[in-house]
Amino acid sequence: MRVSLLCLIAVGVASCGPRASGPGPQLAAIESADLSSSAAVTSSAQFFVAPQSLHSPTIAAPATAETELMEARTSVTVHPMPDDRDPLVRYDDPVPPGAVRSPASLTSPAPPRDGVETAGRLSDAFRSTYQTNPVINRARSDLRAADEEVAIAKSLNRPTIALTANGGLGTERNVNVPTSTGSGTVTDDRPDGIVALEVTQPLFRGFRTRNATRAAHAGVQAERQRLRATEQDVILATAVAFLDVRRFRRGEVLRRREVDFLREQIGAASDRQRFGEGTRTDVDQATARLGEVESLLLQESAQARAAEARFREFSNVDPGNLKLDIDLSHLVPQSLSEALTQGQTNNPDIQLAMHEVDAASFQVSTLEGERLPTVSLTGRVGVQAGTSSADRTESAEVRVNVSVPIYQGGGVSARVRQAKESLGSARIGVDVARNETRSDIASAWAAYGTALEALDSARRSIGVAQRAVNGILEELRVGQRTTVDVLDAQRDLIRVQIIEAEAERQRDAAGFQLLRELGQLDPSVLGLAVPRYDPAEHYTAVADRWAGLRTPDGR
Repeated sequence: MRVSLLCLIAVGVASCGPRASGPGPQLAAIESADLSSSAAVTSSAQFFVAPQSLHSPTIAAPATAETELMEARTSVTVHPMPDDRDPLVRYDDPVPPGAVRSPASLTSPAPPRDGVETAGRLSDAFRSTYQTNPVINRARSDLRAADEEVAIAKSLNRPTIALTANGGLGTERNVNVPTSTGSGTVTDDRPDGIVALEVTQPLFRGFRTRNATRAAHAGVQAERQRLRATEQDVILATAVAFLDVRRFRRGEVLRRREVDFLREQIGAASDRQRFGEGTRTDVDQATARLGEVESLLLQESAQARAAEARFREFSNVDPGNLKLDIDLSHLVPQSLSEALTQGQTNNPDIQLAMHEVDAASFQVSTLEGERLPTVSLTGRVGVQAGTSSADRTESAEVRVNVSVPIYQGGGVSARVRQAKESLGSARIGVDVARNETRSDIASAWAAYGTALEALDSARRSIGVAQRAVNGILEELRVGQRTTVDVLDAQRDLIRVQIIEAEAERQRDAAGFQLLRELGQLDPSVLGLAVPRYDPAEHYTAVADRWAGLRTPDGR
């Protein structure tokens, strides 16, 4: 019995010999590598990169079953994770060279369009948006149309000139006309015609012209604020699309690197199973993790393509290697109270509502003027031929016309009451705009502060997760960890990196949203070197124009 027990112990010690004899060449290389060295990596937030000695071919003796088994046990290749501050990472091409797309139709970025510019900086996208976006151009066209309302209102107090002419052939038959021979019927056919020139000058219209002009001018001011709000809304949408492209491209790169890593780990687990050092469960676990990550990769890819499409929609340029070159920290107010004060003063929605109140007030006065008398002066000259024995009859006259409304069927009164209700609604709209602005500013301020804290926490967590990965690799070297532990640590690090990317996106999006509510998302505030659209130029050209069918730009 003792002899059998001694034999079993001897066999066990012999089987542990290769494991206890020291690390293989790969493990020795891992042990000698500096896990925190920046020479092997290009990112401040990454996984351990196996030294070059693990990848470069070396001249060695033919591999034996023992060395293949040792390589299968210690094969852990962790790829570097991209970082937003890494200048070597190109987010416009999220697929590393040599990688295989799967499936290509879902993860392939849209190719650049022929003849379409590419934006690399956010300021470039803003400039393109400001100059070419059709939503902004349509708002500018609406403003130019509103300018014409001023000219229409002023025309009500200007003279009108009309030239009228008519002519024809008349037949006159006289029955039982006495003649030298008795009586009979006499028929007289003769042409006649009238030409007249009439000029009418309104003298008093119940102050309707003045009030209508003021209402039209207030409407122009309201449209200018509407244009300002539209410009800032579209610029905000461009910024959000820009941030989404950066965020999802970064997530796509992270997930693709994780897919490549898992595929290598599946191969390593299969090798260990082949030599009896692992089970099918290890391969299945890694394969299941691969399927999960591939699904997440497809989601990131789809969201990246959708964000790129939105970016093109607003900016009319293709997204290139995007760079955020606008520092929001210098534009965001220092306190919430300061932000609320600026918002109540500069928010375009509030300014729009206030000008609409002015327009509605003048509209009430205009309608009330319909109940007042109207006075006009009319001058007329004309020539009439064929109505008498003379060749023609010339006439000229000047008349003063006075009209005093007594009862108008109740229609004017109803329109006045309706206008007063509209005025009340417009005044309530100012309160609504102020409340919404206060709420939006408070929400954006809270989101901005929360994103700053989340970003700081995520960046600290990345360092901790990186140290955890390096520690697990060390423990794997001495047999205290498994490949699944490495996969879990890698997943945790990628998750934290994605949280960091999302926090950066939330911080910047909240900052731009706050600027929009403050009325500061303007090319002059953002420092965009772009020619400004001047609405006063068209207004000056048409407000006092007496005639002409062509627009100021020649249409």
